Amino acid sequence: MALGQLIKRELFAFLKNPVFIASLAILLVFYTALGSLMRIGREGTEQIITGKIGIVLEENTNLTRTLVELLKHVTNNQTIVYGSSEEALRDVNLVIIIPHGFTHSAISGNGTIVLNSIVKVENPSIDILSGLQSLIFQVSDLISKLLPIAINQVYGVPINYQIMFNVRTESNVWFYGRELGLDALLALSSLILMLPLFMGIVIGLNASSAAQLTAFDKVEKAFEMLLAQPVKRSYIVLAKIIAASITSLLFAVIYLVGIFGMSMGSIPSEGGIDLTDSIIELLDVLSNQLGVDLISLIPISMVLSITLGLISTGALGIIAGSISPDERVAGVIIAPLPLIYIGMAFAFTFTGIRADIITSIASGLIVSLLPSVYVISAITGNTIYIVVSTVVAVSTCILLIGIAAMLFNRDVIILGVRIRIKRE
Repeated sequence: MALGQLIKRELFAFLKNPVFIASLAILLVFYTALGSLMRIGREGTEQIITGKIGIVLEENTNLTRTLVELLKHVTNNQTIVYGSSEEALRDVNLVIIIPHGFTHSAISGNGTIVLNSIVKVENPSIDILSGLQSLIFQVSDLISKLLPIAINQVYGVPINYQIMFNVRTESNVWFYGRELGLDALLALSSLILMLPLFMGIVIGLNASSAAQLTAFDKVEKAFEMLLAQPVKRSYIVLAKIIAASITSLLFAVIYLVGIFGMSMGSIPSEGGIDLTDSIIELLDVLSNQLGVDLISLIPISMVLSITLGLISTGALGIIAGSISPDERVAGVIIAPLPLIYIGMAFAFTFTGIRADIITSIASGLIVSLLPSVYVISAITGNTIYIVVSTVVAVSTCILLIGIAAMLFNRDVIILGVRIRIKRE
């Protein structure tokens, strides 16, 4: 009985708090909006992977022409023949190239029949790339099933459905005027789109640390003595931001070491695989193909993103702690922020990152997106978006620090904002 009363008391303390209700409303509205954003990304992916398929016949024989007619029939005329891959890429996102020697390989029945494909990608969304990869596999599988029928129609060879031709497609990607492997681009997209998730965890938790530090001083009645000292209020704000940032960085380092140890521990020792070397090797290959020094760009953008992110979220935490009467309220106010950062990171894995003015401004406000925007902007050659996102991020930091310092010069820093609901 006593336990039940205590639980009821604690729950009522939260539920009667308007700040807690507001936090729940913010999360509900935010994640509903993210759901709409992700749905738009899904719809864009479906339009790409269910669109027309281009066919380029490097070998124009009776067999290849018959096979194409069968493909047209099966795909409801979504298969179109083009004279060249350049012509096809102006109209479709996927081009299948039937190379020289295809007919000989099909008739002889020896070995694997290798096709070539080119995929046009302007938005490196993991969802889009995975969908295109699946579509290529489906087309290859469809060709392997239709090939016996085509051989029967052209050469009169009885159809043997027990024989399955091994058709494999080597895929390349046409990505902003550069051609590279589909698997390589998928790996790069996974890396640059997962960076915001890691950044969001570290940066979001920093806000909680700063809010708790500020609210703790208030509860312990330390502000009266601290503010009486001949020290600029902006220095106090910066000191709290730095202290919270060091705590968050310590967490990030331990987290990274733990993840690295887990990854290395899951790999057999006799395999001789070094995860770090594998990532560096991948980035080196991609740097040569894209003409961008990713090995330098990604670490630099991560350092800048973490620095600006810790400053901005540290200032946000201090603002939350300043207007809160105690630690509980401060925690409730700042609780949605880490979830917002994590939610944004997940959403962009579906929608992808584009090099445009809207994305660059959003990345300046949500600083965890900076590394992804930097990489995409550098690859596309639109470095102006790097400047825009950086300017917005720096301006946001200055603005938030100014607001925090202003609150430290007000009476609210002592008692906090108290919201009372009138009872009838």
